[in-house]
Amino acid sequence: MATDRTAAETDPVARILPLLPLPHLDREFDYLIPREFDAEARPGVRVRVRFAGRLVDGFLLSRAATSEHTGRLGWLDRVVSPEVVLTPEIAALADAVAARYAGTRADVLRLAVPPRHARVEAEDPPPAPPATAPEIDRTAWSRYRHGENFLDALAAGRAPRAAWQALPGEDWPRRLAELAASVAATGHAAVLVVPDQRDLDRVVTACTDLAGADCVVGLAAGLGPAVRYRRWLAALRGTARIVVGTRAAVFAPTPPSACSWCGTTATTCTPSPARRTRTPGRWRCCGRTPPAPPSSWPGTPAPPRPRPSSTPGGPTTSPPPATSSAPA
Repeated sequence: MATDRTAAETDPVARILPLLPLPHLDREFDYLIPREFDAEARPGVRVRVRFAGRLVDGFLLSRAATSEHTGRLGWLDRVVSPEVVLTPEIAALADAVAARYAGTRADVLRLAVPPRHARVEAEDPPPAPPATAPEIDRTAWSRYRHGENFLDALAAGRAPRAAWQALPGEDWPRRLAELAASVAATGHAAVLVVPDQRDLDRVVTACTDLAGADCVVGLAAGLGPAVRYRRWLAALRGTARIVVGTRAAVFAPTPPSACSWCGTTATTCTPSPARRTRTPGRWRCCGRTPPAPPSSWPGTPAPPRPRPSSTPGGPTTSPPPATSSAPA
């Protein structure tokens, strides 16, 4: 029985983001962590909680010693997996994308974090391949203004920014592969976003020729559940230092201290929330999330609301603010 459970001794309050489609429920809820889940209930893991009488999936965002809710809290029902799949960087990026494009974090996270595949998650991860210096055609880069300087900055472990337009007849997949391999040789990670499967195959082939198959993964929606999750975990665990993919790859969970946005072909898409991959990629490249959008922008979400909490009988939320922004 829930009344017989004992809460964890340290930071027993879990702040959970349920994956619910309704915009007014796009907020955190407080639950108590049972003692048996104390070790597994870490920020970023998948969980299940009871919400309005039914079990829903969610992510544990943080733990706290106390809750602002003065009533009784519900219990965390289950930790789906101890694997931390929502990193702080990707959580902040999903929050920024949802705020910028008037969406919900649940919709963004469904794109960013693929469904769990238990058998793949239980596999032993392969060792990280050794970092080796790639063969780069510096003559090809010398045809571009500051091209060689850009290569030197990447090889030095810095994070330069540039807009690159390939010359007619240029082997652009090879050039992008050279940039990514230069980043991987420093022990960092590179993410390359391309518009479609044809370009993805070309760039993956070029990257594999330079850096080796063990260092490169390609992410696309057409992959099977097991293959996609295995490659996504390789990026998360740092065994694949070069990630190539279509628009969802902008959320690839490369290590936060070792992520360099090497090159991207910008794409336009119309999911919910509608967005370009270029903007989230620029945020990751800069290593910071954007400021809150002005309230005058059409579709700007409402201002932050008071933190809600949950009760054993269902969620209890604070009332919304009296005023909010809405599209005309």
